[in-house]
Amino acid sequence: MQPETPSANMLDRRRFFELAGLSTVALAASSAAIAAAPTSGAMPLANLSLNENPWGPSAAAKQAMLDHLTRVNRYASPETRHLAEAIAAQEGVSPDMVVIGTGSSPILRTLGDYFATQMPGGELITAPATFEVQYKAVEARGGKVVHVPFDDQLRYDVDAMLSKVSANTCGIYICNPNNPTGTVVPTDKMRGFVREAAKKTWVFVDEAYIDMTDDYPHSSMIDLVRAGQNVIVCRTFSKMHGLAAARCGYAIMPAALAGKVRGTLSSGGLPRLAIVAATASLADTANLAAMKVRLKRGREKLIAMADALGATYAPNSAANFIYLKTNMPTRDFVAKMKARNILVVQRGFPQYDQWNRICVGFDEEIAQCHSALKDVLKTA
Repeated sequence: MQPETPSANMLDRRRFFELAGLSTVALAASSAAIAAAPTSGAMPLANLSLNENPWGPSAAAKQAMLDHLTRVNRYASPETRHLAEAIAAQEGVSPDMVVIGTGSSPILRTLGDYFATQMPGGELITAPATFEVQYKAVEARGGKVVHVPFDDQLRYDVDAMLSKVSANTCGIYICNPNNPTGTVVPTDKMRGFVREAAKKTWVFVDEAYIDMTDDYPHSSMIDLVRAGQNVIVCRTFSKMHGLAAARCGYAIMPAALAGKVRGTLSSGGLPRLAIVAATASLADTANLAAMKVRLKRGREKLIAMADALGATYAPNSAANFIYLKTNMPTRDFVAKMKARNILVVQRGFPQYDQWNRICVGFDEEIAQCHSALKDVLKTA
């Protein structure tokens, strides 16, 4: 069968992106103008707030999206199965244990809803400053959240968390490396904790940044899911893979539970461009290895910046950000940095309101941040 010949009035791919590029530039310019309105125009706006990968996705992921651009009128069921099979092959599990979502957040939220509903009034154990999607879902369903204080290194105190498990516990949520502190529980200790806790309750391990750790993939807890324990591991393509706006993430869990969760998430299918980009990125191991080096170098620059400023920060970050003590309320710090054209995260935590997470950016953005912090931290 001969391929369809494009009609004269159909846009070719290059022309499409010329037009799309103009629209994108206009939208970006107006958005930047709005965001930067109260700030000085002397320096460009540096966004160090969202733990994004400033270098973006791999060339292979970009090409995959281009190749599928004219097919966005078709649902991506075969491509989604292909991605699930690729993830399963990488992780050594069966495809029916893989749940794919539009990022890992919808999966975490759905799991929070599910387990809070299964145990009305149940307790989710977590830390005082961590990614909040799942514990807020539990609270919204009438559940309770037990925030166990960090240890003296601002890491999850897994021994104290284990001691809090009771008949009322519906699960434990642990983000490792943690967002926002960047700290990581040593792998052997983490594995021992998860193995023991899973005998008593479900353990949700958010591994959004795990591929940035030095001992990855050994640092992952997917082997415990594979072994049939009550463990769920969530991952995302938003960080290392540079696909934050494409929206794709996944979780590995027991097949029976995966079937229930998948049915809730997949209504209407998943975005084709995100699925094919994620599949291509997963296969591009050379790019992932290079990106890991780049992000680590960026993190080291942030640490060197904090050291040069004499600032306090959470030790041994293993993610693409550091957690800096600002000695002022979050609202004040955000405003002062924005006045110097630096965007930092606006989210604070009750026990850590005088701390802020600063993420990796381009070298010139980190230098700009350093210059701003010299002034801002003096005002505390």
